[in-house]
Amino acid sequence: MTSQNAQPQKNAPKNQNLIIIIALVATTFLCCLFLLCIATGLLFVNYVDLDSIGQEVAIPTATPLAPLPTAIVSENPAHTDKLLQQVRVPSNDPIDLASRLRPELGDVPKVVNDVNPDYQVGDVITFWVGNSDTDENWEIEAELLVKSERLYMWGEVGADVDVDDLRRSANFFDTQIYPTNRAFFGSEWSPGIDSDPRLHVLHARDLGAGVAGYFSSADEASHLINPFSNEKEMFYINIDNTFPGEEFYNGVLAHEFQHMIHWHQDLNETTWLNEGASELAMQLNGLKRSDDSYKPDEEFAENPDIQLNTWPDSEESYAHYGNAYLFMNYFLSRFGEQATQALIANPANSVESVDDVVESLTSGVSGDDVFADWFVANWLDDPSQDDGRWGYPDYDLAPMAVSESIQRLPADGGGAVHQYAADYITIDAEGDVTINFEGTTTTQLAPTSAYSGDWTWWSHRVDSSDTRLTLPVDLTDVEEATLRFRTWYDIEELWDYAYVEVSDDGGATWTLLESDRTTRENPNGNAYGPGYTGVSGESEPAWVLEEIDLSAYSGRPVQIRFEYVTDLAVTQPGMFIDDVEIPEIGYFEDFEDGPGQWRTEGWLLTDNVLSQRWIVQVIETRADGSVQVHRLPVGPDGRGSLSLTDVNGGEDLVLVISALAPVTVEQASYRYHVTSD
Repeated sequence: MTSQNAQPQKNAPKNQNLIIIIALVATTFLCCLFLLCIATGLLFVNYVDLDSIGQEVAIPTATPLAPLPTAIVSENPAHTDKLLQQVRVPSNDPIDLASRLRPELGDVPKVVNDVNPDYQVGDVITFWVGNSDTDENWEIEAELLVKSERLYMWGEVGADVDVDDLRRSANFFDTQIYPTNRAFFGSEWSPGIDSDPRLHVLHARDLGAGVAGYFSSADEASHLINPFSNEKEMFYINIDNTFPGEEFYNGVLAHEFQHMIHWHQDLNETTWLNEGASELAMQLNGLKRSDDSYKPDEEFAENPDIQLNTWPDSEESYAHYGNAYLFMNYFLSRFGEQATQALIANPANSVESVDDVVESLTSGVSGDDVFADWFVANWLDDPSQDDGRWGYPDYDLAPMAVSESIQRLPADGGGAVHQYAADYITIDAEGDVTINFEGTTTTQLAPTSAYSGDWTWWSHRVDSSDTRLTLPVDLTDVEEATLRFRTWYDIEELWDYAYVEVSDDGGATWTLLESDRTTRENPNGNAYGPGYTGVSGESEPAWVLEEIDLSAYSGRPVQIRFEYVTDLAVTQPGMFIDDVEIPEIGYFEDFEDGPGQWRTEGWLLTDNVLSQRWIVQVIETRADGSVQVHRLPVGPDGRGSLSLTDVNGGEDLVLVISALAPVTVEQASYRYHVTSD
């Protein structure tokens, strides 16, 4: 698990989820086959309100299905939806964090050199490097082997690095990658932290089996803040598997340079969009993104039920590169360079930035419409259809894997799909075909509920961010004080941290408080002191009681704060806080009546209920090759129906089921019923 943006190794393992899903579906089908003629009539009536559909449908015989999960009850299921649209999440600012949480450091410089170091070929200096597999960091010596107009090319002392190959790649970077990336994505921070306009490329060994190269934002801060910072604008190349002079190596340079630019232009952009832009940078520079052993787009096609708007731990990320790239490629092909540049530069994050840009460009088309068309394009890949929006004009996409194939009607089915992903179900039918659909109507930010009542504070989950929740407390009249609270957390272990803090100087500086669950472990240099990381339970997150002594601050007014700080990549569900108590002053708040005196910067007071939206489509490909895409309308109750007439046996029907709920990574359950006359 790493928070550095690593281009994956070319021999990455493939995702096996599809194989498992197919096996489970097949097993369930065989087990239920004997019951086909018995129970389905009542079952169908139970989950499809025929009167509300407004048509007569013969009740068929079909396989019994397990009921959908009970919807999470909320007085206003759109409450959290609206909060997510309104809240602005503060960026992770290391200088600000150091000044508040580590005041003993004094004034930490933003720029560490007064003059350009202007290194010369043959210079030998030390660098920190890290292994993403072991979370270990160590120092190496490296020699400057090539100095070009834009780059310093360093090689680990004792490693075999071909200088001629370095020169060729440095020249390609100077003449192709540097101007292309800057023209499309913007400028990096220059001359940057080290007052040197040249960028550094360090070629080292043992960076991790799944890493070809990476950019680390830690290097953009003083070593006083992160002890492993090299205080340079730089990339790392793993020379165990990535070789200078080769096209893939040049592609890694283009990929990582985009990350460097994006960090400067939009610090807390979500990882999926950032990675998609880096993959796009390889394309813009005319560089291949795959070879015979590494095919991220094909790995995604093998399992299209992969959530677009999230990023997993590195060992699971390979198909996500293909997923993110395909969306960025599609967006560029459909809307052009200026719109894509606007998307990348948009101050909003993730799907919200897609919504903003699309709605500013077009009339009557929403971000949801674009995602719907993209799901269709991934199946059809036919830009000749319907003004080109159902394909990739300059790219041949591997066929999407089928989630299920229906060969006889009537048929019942169901499953679960990730958010901003798609299940593709083929249907062999003719005559008049009716499809009834039902999906869950709500989902959660994370798989938990408030500790008591309905309401709880949530930290949010955005990369490179710093959210804060603060309460003024008067301890003037007590000699002892205790802070008690309930918390549930799932935080990227040893990369992201949450803190409990107290300030007695009006919020200028803060002291980090410790409990039995906080840790001082800091193998990656990201922590500012004792904090929470990992999960709150033994192996899975669970609600726990925390108790922290505040007696050292008795006799005066103070402020209490919960703060959640994330790094450049990978976020977990985050932290929930409930039932906060300081018994010595009679304070207790369960947040059932609102936020009280708490001031939030990025945290949400939520009932942890999100509206679950659906996009359900049917792709109808006729015998003559013409295509029609039908949108099955899904109401607030999660139900909908679509009827097609005169379907002939030569047509292809594909049911495309997609769930759309922001932020969460919880899957959405659905079921369907298909009949024909």
